[in-house]
Amino acid sequence: MIRTGILLSAALALATALPAAAAPTLKATVSHMCCGQCANAVKGDAEKVAWVTGAQTDRPSKSITVAAKPGMDVDAMALFTSLDKGGFPPTSLELTGASAIKIDVGHLCCAGCSGPLETALKQVNWIKSAQVKPNAPVMLSIEPGKTVNLNELLTVMSKAGYSPTSMIVSG
Repeated sequence: MIRTGILLSAALALATALPAAAAPTLKATVSHMCCGQCANAVKGDAEKVAWVTGAQTDRPSKSITVAAKPGMDVDAMALFTSLDKGGFPPTSLELTGASAIKIDVGHLCCAGCSGPLETALKQVNWIKSAQVKPNAPVMLSIEPGKTVNLNELLTVMSKAGYSPTSMIVSG
């Protein structure tokens, strides 16, 4: 009984002493945001994405910054797609606070499919490691403290012949 109490006290102290891991934040620079109506439309498009909370626009920089609702998967492709469909294609999509990205790309049936993608991903300087295996999601580990340029990732993947259907980000 005393041992359980000690363990419970230690766990409670540890939980309150350690800060919670910060949720990843995405900042999208869009093609235009010339007026208040544009800013409201961009914010509305971002808020259509289920995981988005705290969307804030900045007209001078033509950007919107969003955070994730607690406990929800952060699918960066969903934000990219929503802004694009709304007429505000992101010209830059930067991610901070990420440690890993799980990417679904569809057809990766063999080494002939996965090898070229893995080679391409190894050229990106903020990727610590890339696991590209047949019939599995692509798993990227991010260099600590690095800002992730998702437009660069999309370009590299496109040149290798792949288009992600989802990019689940974890902090």
